[in-house]
Amino acid sequence: MTLNNDTSQYLQETASRIHELREIYGYSTEEMARLTEIDEGLYLRYESGQEDLPFTFIHKCALTFGVEIIDLMEGRSTRLTSYTVTRKGGGVTTAQEDGILIKNGWGPKEILT
Repeated sequence: MTLNNDTSQYLQETASRIHELREIYGYSTEEMARLTEIDEGLYLRYESGQEDLPFTFIHKCALTFGVEIIDLMEGRSTRLTSYTVTRKGGGVTTAQEDGILIKNGWGPKEILT
């Protein structure tokens, strides 16, 4: 399979991040091959960007390094862009049955008597 320039660059960047993290964590290529359950020759081809990286390989690398998959693929973590604060007792009622009121929000569920 021939990769276009953008895909090839993306592959090289992802492979480079895996290589850098392996060195930071002090793993040998032999150890990483064992941890990702592939042979060392294939691991070296993945890490050098010579072969397309299967999702399972990226996933196993992320688990080994304790990072998110997006960290390896994009070089950044996802960022929280918005959030909602719900004060205790101020949530929206999402369900109500005889004797039970369930609100969307933090805190214990209220029981009506």
